[in-house]
Amino acid sequence: MSQLASTVGRVVQDVRTDKLRWLAVLMFFVLMFGLHPRLLRLVDAESAATTKVRTDNFLRTVKSLVAVVIAAAILPCALLVLGWQLRQEPGATPFAHALSAGLYAVAYLLFGYRLIVQLMRDHGIGAVQFRWQARVRWVISRHLR
Repeated sequence: MSQLASTVGRVVQDVRTDKLRWLAVLMFFVLMFGLHPRLLRLVDAESAATTKVRTDNFLRTVKSLVAVVIAAAILPCALLVLGWQLRQEPGATPFAHALSAGLYAVAYLLFGYRLIVQLMRDHGIGAVQFRWQARVRWVISRHLR
């Protein structure tokens, strides 16, 4: 527990000495977390427009796919940035490096998980734009929960 307290103390000290960098990182993630609901609404709107043959086009699918990838990447990016900061910290201990490696691994797995969950949503890309059957999406979703 003392290694964790030491690492947290070093991060707090880094925040105190380099406030502008940490403020920029914080503002970026506040913006991204704020955009998350809007991105999902964009996917829903594009999916609704895609159900009609007249309004269906490839650009809608690309826009939705980009929005889903960004929405799925927000939390994993936060973990990656935290892991990167732990690794770059001056005087980082082996514990901090191990914690950083763990955050990296969790971030990569979490991105894949969140991307698949977003693709399998009802009225999402998988259902409407890729026309995946409900049974297939249900089976995949069931195994992820």
